[in-house]
Amino acid sequence: MRLLPEPLARECHSEYPAYHHEGERSQTRIRYIVLHSAETEDTPGSAKGVAEYFMSPASGGSSNLVIDDWQCYRCLTDTIVPWGAPPLNQAGFHIEQAGRAAWTRNRWLLHRLEIRRAAYKAALRMHWYRIPARILNVDELIKDFYLPADVGVGRNPGPLQGGIVTHATISKAYAESNHTDPGPGYPLDVFLSLTKGFLKQLEVKL
Repeated sequence: MRLLPEPLARECHSEYPAYHHEGERSQTRIRYIVLHSAETEDTPGSAKGVAEYFMSPASGGSSNLVIDDWQCYRCLTDTIVPWGAPPLNQAGFHIEQAGRAAWTRNRWLLHRLEIRRAAYKAALRMHWYRIPARILNVDELIKDFYLPADVGVGRNPGPLQGGIVTHATISKAYAESNHTDPGPGYPLDVFLSLTKGFLKQLEVKL
């Protein structure tokens, strides 16, 4: 049977809770949308497969959501801290997307449905938690992000205004991982434009 894309507003499937996490947090701690690529093809069932993988101790990581062109899976609630991209686990809402860091911009744009789905889910959190619709580069992230004293990276606490970042940006800023996802080809401009559009719609509904 052919799998049809589910409506953006549909609740994410939640039958595959992630094994790895760092416990609970307050919603007020969520200041960043963190974008990832799952390093898998975007085919029907991709998001489900990644969510199932996150259930395993061997997975070595987790995210709040996993998304593909067709569906969304919630692996951890907003108030559970994922193993996503340290040191922004506590402060980040992490979205894993089917795709590869090596993909070109044109290849990513073949999956506009996925990008649109990710942007909608991100916009909801940006609306709820008052996260600004802006993309942060490495320098901007370092200036903005609050680092607890016990992290020992040598940065002063920032204003924690928040924004949208990639795993690659976090890796470059803090060198706690070597991940480069979702890659330089990921169309951040398209993602940002979509989130802004969804935010306008959400504000009209107030």
